[in-house]
Amino acid sequence: MEVFKNPYMPKRTQESTSPVVVAIQAEAKRRKLTAYGLAKATGLRIQTMQRLLAGQGSPTIATLDAVAGALGRTVTLKRSR
Repeated sequence: MEVFKNPYMPKRTQESTSPVVVAIQAEAKRRKLTAYGLAKATGLRIQTMQRLLAGQGSPTIATLDAVAGALGRTVTLKRSR
């Protein structure tokens, strides 16, 4: 049986996930926080946290800031030249 792959679906690999998202995933795992727990702590929707923890989509700076705050961290933006 031949398997057909959709060329329009993005590959969900560790390499394509942002280092910031990988760090959030690791910290949430370390603290044993689920998407539900992060949603409660941040006031954001559970679907947003599910996508973030799954490495899907591109979180906004506001989302990253809320999650960082819930994890006791800060987000610092550096301008590249």
